[in-house]
Amino acid sequence: PYLLHMIRSSGINAEYGELVSYSNPLYPQVPITFAMKDIILLVLLALVSADNLPIWPDEFKWSSAGRPSSGWDCIIILESADPHTWSDNYFCWKNTRNNPIIYWQSWGPIEGMRCTQITEAADPHTWQDNYLCVLEDSPYHFSWSSAGAIAGMSCIQWLETADPHTWGDNFLCAPPTIKPSKTAVFPDDFRWSGWYPPRGYDCIQIHERADPHTWQVIK
Repeated sequence: PYLLHMIRSSGINAEYGELVSYSNPLYPQVPITFAMKDIILLVLLALVSADNLPIWPDEFKWSSAGRPSSGWDCIIILESADPHTWSDNYFCWKNTRNNPIIYWQSWGPIEGMRCTQITEAADPHTWQDNYLCVLEDSPYHFSWSSAGAIAGMSCIQWLETADPHTWGDNFLCAPPTIKPSKTAVFPDDFRWSGWYPPRGYDCIQIHERADPHTWQVIK
């Protein structure tokens, strides 16, 4: 899931068939290695799917009683030093959407990601180093409040009723994301043009420079 972010931040300088390795932010001892041709494919897939992300807050939810049974993908929100049943707390999004690439880490921010500190000052169980992280270019700009919902933002309450340390007023907030327009459907919403870019379409050029048969840019 970090691949597109790493490519954007570090650049690529490799031939099509070469292998490219990146360090793994969560498990540095296990490098991530891809053939250059696979990276190109994965980048294309990531760019195609970027517009089909879950809508905040409508397609997110909090669960303090285990992973929802169906319809949701989740990450566990766990502070292992806290004894108050945090092992069954999940932050979830609709699984009909693409993965929004959201990670939880309870020992500091994840390098190379945009992280929001999740803290409760009244809780003594090491909540000062917990972070929710997204890619740097993620459309989700989270803010955390341990003193009620933030005015002007859309918020989801994070509540663990078994924890006595004032979790009743803790909220994860963000500006609402814009509901996407209709996603292009293949093949109905796609077309080929051997002449000019057609009106009403966004286009990429299909160009083979070594071919003399009018594959060049048409202006």
